Amino acid sequence: MAMLENVNATSLTGFENYVNELKPVIKRQYDRCVNKDLSQQKWKSLFKRNIVEILKKVYDHSLTQVQQLSPEIKRMGKVKKVYGISGHDYILKYFDGFTEELIQYALQKHRSSCALSNFPEEHNPSQEYIAEVLDKANHEWEYFVFQLPSVMEK
Repeated sequence: MAMLENVNATSLTGFENYVNELKPVIKRQYDRCVNKDLSQQKWKSLFKRNIVEILKKVYDHSLTQVQQLSPEIKRMGKVKKVYGISGHDYILKYFDGFTEELIQYALQKHRSSCALSNFPEEHNPSQEYIAEVLDKANHEWEYFVFQLPSVMEK
């Protein structure tokens, strides 16, 4: 995801800006992925495939960004004893609503897309399909959360 590489965080306070800058980037990336898939006639499971792929790349890139912040985050670990929040908590807080916003964006695009209107499962995804995408997206999030503590200690 070449566009992700243009978004970087240089401090813990910059990490929130990093996450906010990702939002329009991943929406554009989603549009590009959908257009590419349609041009290659890969419409089956397009919604699920692209949401999961983008989230996986975003979370991997974000872990790289966290590695650069590690010294500051380690110092914040001491704050938890007094205030009840750690550097880990701060990082996770910045992602509140992140996945939901991307999925809502994708659903709106799908439902308003003339190109996808030829593919009913993708044009107007069923609740079961949306639940499946949410489950896969949640899996990517859980993996990110699982990896975060070890990345912060490096």
